Amino acid sequence: MANPIALVTKLAKEGILDSESLKELIEARNEGLESFISVKARKVLSEKLGNKITIKGRISLTNRCKSDCFFCGIRKSNMNCDRYMLTKEQVEERVKLGYDNGIRRFELSSGETDDIADADICNIISSLKESYPDITIELSLGEKKYSSYLSYFRAGAKGYNLRFENSDAEGYSRLCPMGSIDNRRICIAYLKQVGFDMGTGFLVGAPFGSNDINAGNLLYVKETEPSCIDIAPFVPHPDTPLAKFKPGKADKTLFMIAMLRLICPTADIVANEALDVLLEKGRKKAVTYGANVVTVSLDSENACEVRSLYGKEIPYEEPEKTIASVRNKIVKLGFEAV
Repeated sequence: MANPIALVTKLAKEGILDSESLKELIEARNEGLESFISVKARKVLSEKLGNKITIKGRISLTNRCKSDCFFCGIRKSNMNCDRYMLTKEQVEERVKLGYDNGIRRFELSSGETDDIADADICNIISSLKESYPDITIELSLGEKKYSSYLSYFRAGAKGYNLRFENSDAEGYSRLCPMGSIDNRRICIAYLKQVGFDMGTGFLVGAPFGSNDINAGNLLYVKETEPSCIDIAPFVPHPDTPLAKFKPGKADKTLFMIAMLRLICPTADIVANEALDVLLEKGRKKAVTYGANVVTVSLDSENACEVRSLYGKEIPYEEPEKTIASVRNKIVKLGFEAV
C-alpha cells in the first residue's frame, strides 16, 4: 500500500488517482490524515475560489413523490408522510424572505413527481427572474425528459442538481428499485447538453456500498465535471425499508468532501444538512474540509414538519435567524459570506 500522505499529495497535484489508490486512501483515513487532507483542501479552495462561502436558500415545492427509494422518507409508499404542495404565491413569498435577508442563490426542490406541470415550473422561474433579476435559480426536481430540462433552462434556471447516489448498477437498484443508474446517467448527460450548471453527488455509508463503490463514485463525479457537488451521509429513516441499518459516518463524509475538493478544485461543494443530523456543527466542519456552499431551508415550519427526509429533522428555526446564524459562523471561520 502506498503512503497515504503521498497519495493525498499526488491527488492534490494531479486531481485524480486510479480506483485502487482512491480506495486505499479512503481505507487509510485516520485523525492525522483527516487533518492533513483538510489543510490541503482549504488551500485549494482558497487558491481556486477565494475566501467566499455562498449561502443558498432551498425551497421545497412539494414532498409528493412517485418514486419508492428505500432510504427516503418521502417515498411514495410511506403512508406516514403528510403531503403538501406550495402555490406560486407561497414560493414567491419564501424567495422574498430569503432575498430580503441577503440570499441571491436559490434552489427549488421537490420529490420525483409529475404533479407540477412544466409550464407551471417555467412560470415560477420566469416570474422570479422578472422580480429579482440578480438571483440565481437552481432546480432539484429529479429525472425529467430532455424537453422539460430545456424548457426550465430557457425560462431562466441556471443550475440543476441531480444526485446519482450510487454509481454501481446493482447498488443503485437496491437503493432505488424503480430506477436505474443508466437512466440517471442519461439525465445527467441531458443536463450538460442543455447547458445547465449541473450538480450531482452520492450517499456515503449507505447499505450495499463499499469502498470500491466509493472510489467509483469519486471517479464518476470527476467524469461528469459537475459545477456543484453534494454528498451526504446515509441517515436511516424510521418509515423506510432501510430503517434498521446503521447510519453513514459523518467524519468519512467530511474526508470525502476534502477528496472531492482536490478532485474538482473549482466546483462548488455543498455542506449538506444531513451532516448536522449526525454530527454537531457538521455543516460548519464541512467548510473546514473544502465545502463552499451552505444550504439553508426557507420553508415554513409546517412544510419542514411534513417534509421528513430523514425522520430526525434539524430543529426548526425561523429562516431569518438561521441565515444570520450561518452568516455569523462563516465569518468566524475567517470567510466572507455571500
